[in-house]
Amino acid sequence: MLDLLAALGRTFLRLIALLLGLAFGLGLLLMGLCIALIVIAWSLLHGRRPDVQWTAHRQRAGAAFRRGFGRPAQTGEVVDVELREVRDPKDGPRLPPR
Repeated sequence: MLDLLAALGRTFLRLIALLLGLAFGLGLLLMGLCIALIVIAWSLLHGRRPDVQWTAHRQRAGAAFRRGFGRPAQTGEVVDVELREVRDPKDGPRLPPR
């Protein structure tokens, strides 16, 4: 009988902990939403467009910039070729080179 009461007590405490965790998470989500709406309304009332910043995108772009900054460019094989101009035969004869 005591084991049954102990099991019911543990289940009840777990249920209460789960509900408190859900309430806390939803409260944080609601608080963040309210803060975002207040900031957007404040910027619109002051005649400024809300500045939406995608920080994850900016961090990735910044990391790519920092990786290559200050380092010499990676050099590959250099190919030396002779330049030859290709012209359209419909254009007629060209002037001879000087």
